[in-house]
Amino acid sequence: MSCLLCSTPIINSISFLNVLFSNYQRKRVCKPCLDKFQEIDRTAKDICSRCMKESREEICEDCSYWLKDNLSMRHESIYKYDQLMRKFFVAYKLQGDYRLKSVFAARLRERLIKYEDYTIVPVPVSRKTLEERGFCQVTSMLEAADIPYLNLFNKSESGSQKFKNRQERLSSQNPFSLIEGISIPNKILIFDDIYTSGRTIAHLLNLLRDVKGLEIRSLSLAR
Repeated sequence: MSCLLCSTPIINSISFLNVLFSNYQRKRVCKPCLDKFQEIDRTAKDICSRCMKESREEICEDCSYWLKDNLSMRHESIYKYDQLMRKFFVAYKLQGDYRLKSVFAARLRERLIKYEDYTIVPVPVSRKTLEERGFCQVTSMLEAADIPYLNLFNKSESGSQKFKNRQERLSSQNPFSLIEGISIPNKILIFDDIYTSGRTIAHLLNLLRDVKGLEIRSLSLAR
């Protein structure tokens, strides 16, 4: 098997414990390539305590904006959305390289261990996007990592967030809706590929605002 990013051959070793506990997963990217992606230091002092955005304040301006609407972000991201990560998403989402869903599978499984008592809920794409791209980049990453999830939301077509500035993102109308007839779990972890201003997560939190007794957190691959 070769690395999905550089084509270097990868040797996968299987231990008895991996087989016994069914947690073996083939590596799809070599360590030198994976190490080029910059992880966010969760213990750093210059990041927002609520969304991990670089900030000199304990609560960044985006999270302060949501607090005015009684929305409390409890978000974390794994990697920085830098030039390398941007190139990855261009290849994965815009160019439709479906194989790349597996690049961060092992890292995603590691991060989700502490959320084992949460139901993973992916951020959906619209039907039009699904037809054009052929896959949902969010659920595909979860499936590549063998992580079960629950589809709780639908999304209507509203235009891509990447073409909107900060103010347009913050004031955008809610394109999401709850899927009817689905029981809502008590503990939810919303998973998305990229977190920017928090607008997407805020839309979903608004849909669940009136449901009592929920504990909601969110996670993204990058921000």
